[in-house]
Amino acid sequence: MNDLNNPTGITGLVAIDKRGSHALWLDPVSYEIQDSLALTARPHELAISADHKLAYVSIYGLGVYGNNNQPGKTIVVLDLAARKQIGEIDVSPYFAPHGLMLGPDGLLLYASCDQAGAIAVIDCVEGKIVGAIDAQSTGAHMIAMLPDGSKIYSENEEDVFVGVMDPASQQMTAKVPLPGGAAGICASADGTQVYVVTLDEPALAVIDTASDTLVRRVRLADSTIAAQRVRCSPDGRFVAVTNADESLVTVLNADLSSQTTFPVATAPMGVAFHPDGKTMLVGNHGAGKITVVDLEAAALIREFDAGVGVETLAFY
Repeated sequence: MNDLNNPTGITGLVAIDKRGSHALWLDPVSYEIQDSLALTARPHELAISADHKLAYVSIYGLGVYGNNNQPGKTIVVLDLAARKQIGEIDVSPYFAPHGLMLGPDGLLLYASCDQAGAIAVIDCVEGKIVGAIDAQSTGAHMIAMLPDGSKIYSENEEDVFVGVMDPASQQMTAKVPLPGGAAGICASADGTQVYVVTLDEPALAVIDTASDTLVRRVRLADSTIAAQRVRCSPDGRFVAVTNADESLVTVLNADLSSQTTFPVATAPMGVAFHPDGKTMLVGNHGAGKITVVDLEAAALIREFDAGVGVETLAFY
C-alpha cells in the first residue's frame, strides 16, 4: 500500500534544519549538501506532496512543547526542484503547527496545532484552512494517518489517551487509554497497527486499528528512559525508534520480536528511508550531524555534518 506520509525516492533528499532554521538539499547518493534556504524560525515537520514537487514545512515557533511563548501560525510551501519557498499558509486561529499528514489523494493536509488542541485541515490547492478536528487534548503534538486515509491518530504528550479521528467527518471517534502519555506515533506500512512511544517507560505501545484497542507493549530493552519517535519503513520490514535524551537508535523487525540498539550523535529525532530498502538516515538535532544506518545489520555506517540541528528529513 502506497503511503504518501512515508515517502522515498531517487530524485532528491531534503532536510529541515530546525535549530539553524534552514531547508537543506542533499545529493541522494553522496549526501553532499547542494543548496540551503533560510526559513522562518523554527521549522519542524515535513510533508512531501504526492507528485514529489512540493514540501510543506510547519513553523512551530521559537519555543518547545510546553514552553512555546511565541508560537508559529504558518506552514511554508517549498518548490523542491527550484529549491525556493513559493507559498505560506496561515493556520490562524490555530497556533503552533507541528505534525503534518497528507490525505491519500494529496489534496488535503492535516496539521496538529498543539496550542489549539486541534488538527487544522488545509486545502493544498487553495492554500487555506477548510476545517478543523477537535483533538480534545491539551497538546496534540504528533499525528499519524493510516495509509488508506481512513483514520488519524494523535499522541497527546501528557494526556493519558491516543485520539482516533475520522478525517471525513472531522470528528473524534475514539480514545485509546494510554496511562503515562506518549511522545511519538506512526502507522505500520499495512495500516493494521499504530505504534506509540510511551512516556512512562522506554517502550512501544501497539494499537490494533481494526478495534482501536491497545494490544501489547514492547519494552525497549537497552533504553533506560523514554524514547522520542517511531517510524515504520515503507516496505514494512523495519521499525525504527529514536531516543533523543540518550542518543540511541533502536531497529526492530516487523513483528517487534527482535531489536538492536546502538549509540549515535547527540539527540536523534526524525528519520528518512532510502529507496534501496536497506538504508536509513537519522537527523541528530543536537549535533549538526546525520547518521547513516544499515537497517539489515542494525548498525551505524557513518555520520556526516549537516546544518546546525536537523530534526526531519525525507528522500523524494
